[in-house]
Amino acid sequence: ICARKGSVMRLRNWSMGVVLLLSVGAWGDELRVVKVGQSIPQFSLKSLLGDPIENASTRGHAAIIVYVASEQVSSTKVMVESMKVLNALKGTDLEMQIVTADVSRADWFRDFRESSGIRAPIGLDHDRVLYGKLGIIVLPTTIVVGRNGLLRHVIAGYKPDFEHVVDVY
Repeated sequence: ICARKGSVMRLRNWSMGVVLLLSVGAWGDELRVVKVGQSIPQFSLKSLLGDPIENASTRGHAAIIVYVASEQVSSTKVMVESMKVLNALKGTDLEMQIVTADVSRADWFRDFRESSGIRAPIGLDHDRVLYGKLGIIVLPTTIVVGRNGLLRHVIAGYKPDFEHVVDVY
């Protein structure tokens, strides 16, 4: 009975750990500052090409803001799969903006953008100003913004169903 009781206790502890891990994972799909239903703060960034990127220009349009890191496998997957969704919805009012704080890696982003066929602008978030205004927790983070400028959904990290989830929103 003791050996069996020990096995039951280990199973119970293991299952409690899985529940805790799953609940922590779900917590990450939010921002620290902006919550679902709130307005995305105004921002203005310079793109890799020196052009301005502003969220004010997306008012009246649905938008995807993809905040990424350079040379991070999950960030590259998110950029490519977001672009697939944008291409599939070509002709709609959906806009996409890619943002990074890896300003020193601008050449890497230029090369990646060209080699992967990404047509969305890539904005440089000097000093992580937008990162702080949004309250980003993990990279990559994909932010879905409604036509009214309100936060609709957050996807923290990369999961196998990423493209489907972005497409739904």
